[in-house]
Amino acid sequence: MHTPEQNIETVQKFLGTAFAEGRPEEAVATYVGDTYIQHSPQVPDGKEGFIAMATEVNKAAGAVYPETKLVVATEEFVVTLTHFVTADGSNPGRAFADIMRLDENGKIVEHWDVSQDVPPASEFAHGNGMF
Repeated sequence: MHTPEQNIETVQKFLGTAFAEGRPEEAVATYVGDTYIQHSPQVPDGKEGFIAMATEVNKAAGAVYPETKLVVATEEFVVTLTHFVTADGSNPGRAFADIMRLDENGKIVEHWDVSQDVPPASEFAHGNGMF
């Protein structure tokens, strides 16, 4: 098993390579295990499903930059709260809560998420913001 700190580094490099650097194939080859079980309802199961989704997101947005706002990890799971913003800053972005399970080799093998658009500050019922 890997340490929580090693798992955090793996997940952050995975997200950065796939989105900020626009290289989802490399992210999967480097950071994903032999299998990749997907629970997100919008993304097909498996490595190819992730690659197709990330490629489409990157194409539509130019580049998407993940800003990790909160991370909690164990020897098997990493949970992140991430703000994905577009390169041009044309919108407030999207918030994701991701759960990734890593195997004994420190590779990502399973993923769950929930997400929502970040509303404009004027739409908040409080002054706390999303993050």
